[in-house]
Amino acid sequence: MNDRLYQTDAYLLEFDARIVKSVQHGDQFYTVLDRSAFYPTAGGQQHDTGLLNDIEITDVTEGENGEVRHISVGPIGNVGDTVNGLVDADRRRRYRQQHTAQHILSQVLVQLFDLTTMSVHLGEEYGAVEVEAKDLTPNQLSELQSRVDEIILANLPVEVLFIDSDQLDSVPLRKISTRKGTLRIIKIGEFDYSACGGTHCRSTAEAGMIKITGTEKIRGRTQIKFLSGVQAFMDYRDRFAVTDSLSRQLTCHPNDLFDKVEKMAVENKALRKELAETQRELLPVKAQTLAEKAEIHGGQKLLFEEIGEYDQRLASQLAALVADRIDGVTAVMLGARLIIATSETSALDAGALARRLSEQTDLKGGGNKRLAQMGGGSPGSASEYKNALIKLIADDQE
Repeated sequence: MNDRLYQTDAYLLEFDARIVKSVQHGDQFYTVLDRSAFYPTAGGQQHDTGLLNDIEITDVTEGENGEVRHISVGPIGNVGDTVNGLVDADRRRRYRQQHTAQHILSQVLVQLFDLTTMSVHLGEEYGAVEVEAKDLTPNQLSELQSRVDEIILANLPVEVLFIDSDQLDSVPLRKISTRKGTLRIIKIGEFDYSACGGTHCRSTAEAGMIKITGTEKIRGRTQIKFLSGVQAFMDYRDRFAVTDSLSRQLTCHPNDLFDKVEKMAVENKALRKELAETQRELLPVKAQTLAEKAEIHGGQKLLFEEIGEYDQRLASQLAALVADRIDGVTAVMLGARLIIATSETSALDAGALARRLSEQTDLKGGGNKRLAQMGGGSPGSASEYKNALIKLIADDQE
């Protein structure tokens, strides 16, 4: 197939074509057409989806000799049949915007910091470009964002050119191409020229918005993540809803949210410290209250209790103190954590109980003879853990 319709018109979504190959592989089928508007995964950009003769196209790939394979769960037709194709409009628009945004971002990185894009990721959740740099400072990212915004607002035209490789000396390509023959060039005003086979918008303004969301280290380089177009607008919508709700609850302007939350965090830390001190002072009283709730199982005293909001650093001390008072086993649960303690004179081993308990439940952890800690549990499963522990104790007494 030589006629890739998206190369000349990225806005063409419906077309008719003729089947030139139809192949079945297991429970999947692929169909090759004499012409297609479906974009196959290539150059960091994901494939189109849509319909051929009302059959869902789940994937589009490049096969032998550059043929475009339309993957489906059912047969499309026979060789020679005429089919109708319909490309998913929302997915195509998202990738047009994202790929255009990537070109803008890559060229601005060259202009501002002389950083060449080494690889590209255009995905469902975000886009990213990888550059040969250890990191970018907050000031550099801010400058990058401002310049990208300017290019969007400039509404520069995006054109598709087909130029023979022998004539490339006159074209200021962002990245030199070694390919021979006719090259497809994406021209963004006089701002950027790049050899590319992907789908793009008709102007930079159609990319809508480009928002740099952060960076991370990858292969010794820096990956710059971004949202664009519909992705960026949806992200803004969600973030606006969150900040608007918070500002109403905290009765402040959205611009004051950071200071308000920071102040609350400081106050909360102080209150938690004060609460921990109070709990520490009342530890003997709390231990005595819990000790009075101990039950006897298999001749062994056991206290199993959910203690809710309690300082984690004190919880172990509390469990050990109760165990000594009842001369038995204590298990206290804080959310998803379970702490098991045994008295000094008890024949039971807290670490061994924890290991055996982890074999029967979703709790994981261990410890020594006197104290064990476990995590990964479910607060709603406290009765399950208690019954399992009772059985383990009973087994040990036999």
